[in-house]
Amino acid sequence: MRNIFLFMVFCIANFPANAKEIKDVIGDGRVIYQRYCLSCHGPAGEGMMPGMPNFARGDRLIRTDRELIDAVKDGNGVMPSFYGILEEEDIENVVAFLRTLL
Repeated sequence: MRNIFLFMVFCIANFPANAKEIKDVIGDGRVIYQRYCLSCHGPAGEGMMPGMPNFARGDRLIRTDRELIDAVKDGNGVMPSFYGILEEEDIENVVAFLRTLL
């Protein structure tokens, strides 16, 4: 129940008001996730290697969007930096998609 509430607050605060725009943001994030993240983080965000967060369980998703965006840009542990590979908007879309995995 808490996760649903947090997701709703996130949606109200961060997503565009238009439902089509929300769908586009999440869809774009899914495509980027599948291309750059899936091999390590798994198709449903479950983590494919030891020590990987399980996004489907909410691991690390309690962090703010800024913290998650910075982790993707800077790298985290064995995860490489995606700074210069992905645009800020692409990373934001991936974060929006990750929030749907709960």
